[in-house]
Amino acid sequence: MLFKNATLCDYQGIREGDLRAENGVITQIGSLSAKNNEEVIDLQNKLLLPAMIDLNVSPKSLSLCVKNLLSLAQKALKGGIGSMLLYPHTTPACNESGTIELIKSLNAQSPIHLLPAISPINAEHKLIDVSTLHSSGGRAIFARSDMNAHTLISIAQYAQMLDIPLICFCQDKTLSEGVMNEGLLSASLGLPSIPAYSQTKEVAKIAEMLKDFPIKLIFDTLTYPRSLEILHHFKDSYPMQAAFFAQSSIHHLILNESLCEGYNTAAKINPPLVDETQRAQMLKDLEHNKIQLLTSLQCADFKSKKDQVFELASFGIDALEVYFSLLYTYLYKEHNIPLELISKLTSYMPAQILKLNKGALNEGKIAELIIVDPKAHFYFNDNFSPYNGHKLYAKVEALLSHQTLHYLP
Repeated sequence: MLFKNATLCDYQGIREGDLRAENGVITQIGSLSAKNNEEVIDLQNKLLLPAMIDLNVSPKSLSLCVKNLLSLAQKALKGGIGSMLLYPHTTPACNESGTIELIKSLNAQSPIHLLPAISPINAEHKLIDVSTLHSSGGRAIFARSDMNAHTLISIAQYAQMLDIPLICFCQDKTLSEGVMNEGLLSASLGLPSIPAYSQTKEVAKIAEMLKDFPIKLIFDTLTYPRSLEILHHFKDSYPMQAAFFAQSSIHHLILNESLCEGYNTAAKINPPLVDETQRAQMLKDLEHNKIQLLTSLQCADFKSKKDQVFELASFGIDALEVYFSLLYTYLYKEHNIPLELISKLTSYMPAQILKLNKGALNEGKIAELIIVDPKAHFYFNDNFSPYNGHKLYAKVEALLSHQTLHYLP
């Protein structure tokens, strides 16, 4: 398969050229001529990028079943995601080999790659044998920062022994019983709130506890500039063995808590949206390389659970199918964040962390690619989304995965 006249874009930069993929692998890049009987796709005025890899995707209503996972895969396909790590604290939880095997088995039907993650605690809140789930195919461990400290250390030891990433959600559950960010707006709305230090103090605690472990440690969905400042301090001040990575969601970089006005449940997500000052600073921190990973934070629920009073409505957001368009519209087009940086945070870095041979346009890499029309635009229609009615730019036209070019409507 030969892609001609493309604008090639990945973490290394943007350049014009052709790309050949054979047997699922990128074999040549440059000025190329078609071979006999070779399929040729002309990408004049189109972008060709490595498909994105998302490290935090949840099935609908956290229900792990075949229907939900295949539906999720179709949304990911439209959004430009070629591989996704599934959030494991589901029903049933990914704390048994059978659940991991179910996810792996669906890759024969799924248009994209489903990657299982490990929930290290059983229903009795006891640590399980993580090595068994890793042998079954688990690619990373998810843990909460507010679990028992001894258990968390044991989980970090598993991550070290197995050489897999530990993804830690930093939030103190005893301080997170609110429904939105603590501040003047929550007070004026009379809504119970979640203070910033429910996250920031947990970031400091986890960094101090695990800084000497030679592991890849992802601080998941950071939303406050102070959290990034704490991690930056640790990196500068201590000769750490651990590799710290800050992950943020696209939504926390482009939306703020003002969307909660009028008790708009579409803006109810966890961690909560922050005020405009902190959102703007998070975007600046992205430009200054203080954020290493981006996620769609896909965590949709049934609309009936969103269509309730604010305090009772479920947390969550459903924007996976427009993920690339959100990145292009609000980071690249509106805030001039370079496409090569966006590709680095959504493709190259996740691939490096999971040790996947993809995420870049290099010879020898797995050909998991997206074709994007940067001139296309459309309106997103979903009454339960904070992006309802938004005009979005750049449309994913096709995604190459499993040696098949999937064209999208």
